Amino acid sequence: MRSAEEIVELRNRIRRIIDAVVEFGSKEEIDSRSYLFLCNVADTLNWVLEEVSTEVFISAEYLGLDEWMKREKELREDFL
Repeated sequence: MRSAEEIVELRNRIRRIIDAVVEFGSKEEIDSRSYLFLCNVADTLNWVLEEVSTEVFISAEYLGLDEWMKREKELREDFL
């Protein structure tokens, strides 16, 4: 398992990149899939570090877990 210090260091590196891209990056960079993934990783690390509660993390603001669970049920019903 990774240490908390290692997770914090990685999250902080990602935050610096995100901040720089938001401030100075192009629209293409901000709209890219890789940038979105980078933001998602930062959000996940914030949850791991307990900076975001589980309730908020699974909400529509982040994961939208309830909607995905409904979709999973629909898919299982349709294909099983």
